[in-house]
Amino acid sequence: MRTLIVYYSRTKTTKAVALKLAEKLQADTEELIDTKKREGALGYISAGRDAMKGAKTKLEELKKSPADYDLVIIATPIWAWKPSVPVTTFIDEQKDNLGEVALVITQGAQPPKQVEIFATMEEQLGKKSMANLHLSTMQVKQDKYSEELRAFVTALHS
Repeated sequence: MRTLIVYYSRTKTTKAVALKLAEKLQADTEELIDTKKREGALGYISAGRDAMKGAKTKLEELKKSPADYDLVIIATPIWAWKPSVPVTTFIDEQKDNLGEVALVITQGAQPPKQVEIFATMEEQLGKKSMANLHLSTMQVKQDKYSEELRAFVTALHS
């Protein structure tokens, strides 16, 4: 199954997961590049505010076409209990070009609300995902998510 992992990562946590997953699945990757600057404390504040408002952003042009892949795995950090603005923008722009999808979220705050977040993303996509993976920032930073990653990969091959 030809697989593309599309991800956005403001702090590089989601990127670390996406790259490790790409290695395990022999998948291509596409990093979403937001044209709005989101670095530092002000970037953090504007990211949360934009997510809460349901704002969209302008992304740099994709290098790969999601329509060329059987499976697109979408990986996003969570901002203000919502998927990141670059990812919601990607979904709005590309949902008609996506075959099978799977979802990955990274989240720093607790308690996790992954069930609602995955449901929101599936609603936006207009389809169910093949598998979902939720990881905390601490799990990623401490590299303690091999079991979760293995279960996610297994679910994709089922």
